[in-house]
Amino acid sequence: MIDRGLLATIALMAALVAGADRALRRGRPSAERVLAMASLPVAAGLAAGRLAAVLLDDPATLRRPFDLLLIRGGMELWPGVAAGAAVAWLAARRDGVSGAGLLAELAPFGLWAYAAYEALCLLREDCFGPLWRLGPKPGGVGGGQFPVGVALGVAVAGSGVVIWRASRRAKPASLVAASLLAMAAARSLASFALPDLASGLTRPHVESLVVASGTTAWLAATRLRRRRPGGDAGGVPAAEPSPDASSPA
Repeated sequence: MIDRGLLATIALMAALVAGADRALRRGRPSAERVLAMASLPVAAGLAAGRLAAVLLDDPATLRRPFDLLLIRGGMELWPGVAAGAAVAWLAARRDGVSGAGLLAELAPFGLWAYAAYEALCLLREDCFGPLWRLGPKPGGVGGGQFPVGVALGVAVAGSGVVIWRASRRAKPASLVAASLLAMAAARSLASFALPDLASGLTRPHVESLVVASGTTAWLAATRLRRRRPGGDAGGVPAAEPSPDASSPA
């Protein structure tokens, strides 16, 4: 059975990224550049995220190859993000440009794509949250619930705008870390508002807290190092901007 809600979500995410790319590049012919750069990392991230979920939750699925393709069967976000980032980094190094620079360029678009996925939970009928009589009914059953996914999407989208604006002056490595922190922190806070079906924190919640803590520590250490007399500037030099790139108005 085709999940029309998920297919529509993916199509709208791609359209949003392409539209943002075109708008920020002032409609130049290479406006789909970000989608081209991200296609292989995204594919690697999806594969790694699905495989991680299978290994953690149901290793027996490995004996049913077709079931591995069922994305709604479970995905692990952070292993997928790590795999996608690694592939993007390696591709950049192969092309002789800065890996951190490429990741920094892709970071705000990644945040916007993820924000769209969360906010479009309405299409997938899985906007869960605290009971709220005015909210949608996930799956069409039970009472209304506050759409935490929509609120999370708005927060992450705002973070993407901040990261984009900071890209003109911040170090690429710091931008990447700040992007991870923004998404991890938003997911961690949103998880507290989701219905608790088990005792204690869920695995995705713990993973987001670990990522948020790790990136916070890295950013703090980098800032302290820069303040020391004779300390290095931290970060990695960004890749030279392409001729078609332009700064936002």
